[in-house]
Amino acid sequence: MQPGIRAVDPATVRLTFYTVQPADMLASNLLDADVYNLQNEEIGEVEDIVVDQGRVIRAVIISVGGFLGLGERNVAADPGSLVLMREAGGEIRVVANTTREDLQNAPEFKFEGNMSR
Repeated sequence: MQPGIRAVDPATVRLTFYTVQPADMLASNLLDADVYNLQNEEIGEVEDIVVDQGRVIRAVIISVGGFLGLGERNVAADPGSLVLMREAGGEIRVVANTTREDLQNAPEFKFEGNMSR
C-alpha cells in the first residue's frame, strides 16, 4: 500500500464523525507553541506535526537551539512523551521531561522528501 492519502473506495471508506471533548486542542493552536522542560526552561518550539497515512499523529516536530534561525535543528518527538496544557490566558504550553542537551543530541529531523514543506 502506498503511504499517504489514497483513492477513496466507497465500499470501504465511510465518513464518520467525532464528538469534540473539552480537553481537545486544535493543531493550529499547537504550531509555534513553546516547549518547556520540568524545570520550566524553554527548550524549543513546535514546528509541525507528522500524520501517518492521513490518520494518526505520529510525531511533533520541535525546533531546538540556534539564534534567530541560525544553528537551529529539528527533532521528531513521540506525541505520547509530551504534555499539552492550556495556560490561564489561553496559550498552549508543551511540556517534556527532557533537557536542552538531550534535544541537541537527539536524531535530527529534516524537512525533505515526503516531509518537505
